[in-house]
Amino acid sequence: MTMPWICLVIGMLDAITNSLTMTAVSSYVVSLTSLETVASIQGILSCIYHGVGTGAGAFLGGVLVESYGYRITLQIFGCSSFAIAVLYALLNVFYLQKRALIKINLESLKTERASCQQCGEV
Repeated sequence: MTMPWICLVIGMLDAITNSLTMTAVSSYVVSLTSLETVASIQGILSCIYHGVGTGAGAFLGGVLVESYGYRITLQIFGCSSFAIAVLYALLNVFYLQKRALIKINLESLKTERASCQQCGEV
């Protein structure tokens, strides 16, 4: 490694990104579930993220490092992360945004129909 100081920057970014991930997951869980089940769902997600995710990542990383070495393993993880980001971007553009627009249109039709019924125009 020619510049080992870069590891410090990546270490600081790891702390920030993990905090932001858990904040985003927690707010998403609150928007999807009832108030009675929020704590249970957050506990389950934390167990999956910190337990299963960390264990599977350490196991898979160890197997890949043992088989291919550090450099190739880093390249595999980097290419996999890039491919997943591209797939998510495509999913977002071609499916999720259209689905959100359809939902907004349906809600506006419902409110328009309700206002017409109040006026007696139906």
